[in-house]
Amino acid sequence: MAGTERYRVRLEYSESGQILGDCTCPYAEEGNFCKHCVALGIAFLKGEDEILSSSQPAELDAVRAYLQQCPHEELVDLLLEQAT
Repeated sequence: MAGTERYRVRLEYSESGQILGDCTCPYAEEGNFCKHCVALGIAFLKGEDEILSSSQPAELDAVRAYLQQCPHEELVDLLLEQAT
């Protein structure tokens, strides 16, 4: 996502089955799941590996494995649920 500011964005998969997002943008700092987290999730699903350069490989492998086994419709629902 291109914009005027740079933000640090992180997604993680919780044990309860939720995707948790963390971003340094003002909207996320108010406790919201921001568009940057959604964009990161979509980029990850599309296989844009360059976004993964600063993350820990073991965690990413676990998230990737989980997301790859999920049906597409479930992934879309999950992202939309987190974004609202």
